[in-house]
Amino acid sequence: MPLGHNTALLSVHDAKVRKLLTDPAGGTATYGPWVDIPDMTSVGLEGDTDVKTRRGDGTIRDRRQVLTGMTITAENTILPADVLSLLEGGTLVDAGVTPNQSWTYTYAGSTKPNYVEFRAKCDDTDYPSGDFHLVVHKCQLNSKVPLGFTDEDFQTYTYELGSVARNADDKYYTLIANETKLAIV
Repeated sequence: MPLGHNTALLSVHDAKVRKLLTDPAGGTATYGPWVDIPDMTSVGLEGDTDVKTRRGDGTIRDRRQVLTGMTITAENTILPADVLSLLEGGTLVDAGVTPNQSWTYTYAGSTKPNYVEFRAKCDDTDYPSGDFHLVVHKCQLNSKVPLGFTDEDFQTYTYELGSVARNADDKYYTLIANETKLAIV
């Protein structure tokens, strides 16, 4: 009997991104190493469509729907300098030795965001030993990640990425339900 197609999803248990290195039409996309996004609190994916209706003789004759964009939103509660560098395209530099270590992240006028693959998983599903994965194959930041500090509370970091179909195989996203939990590898 196949795995059921309906499940409840509760909480984000892991999320990672990796840089899209190549995306040849009709070939195979290649990616860099996974970078963990720590302490994820939410992930969402929405699609925008343009609907055209053809009318004639006082009747609706046809309806066409065209996907005009997809947006993934994610939020976490830890400042992830490695993720900022990967998504925004800035430069992250480590320096010093203990007890004088430091890191510096620089975003310059010539900095350009990278295309990445985004993957998140949920372990709390209706599959007792399973999980659920959302994979967005090719996406890029829509706007800079808001930074700052919050008085007497943890700062949250929000990401909004626009997705386009991967040239290699025309895929936007994939949903995967697993009977047995699988790590994002």
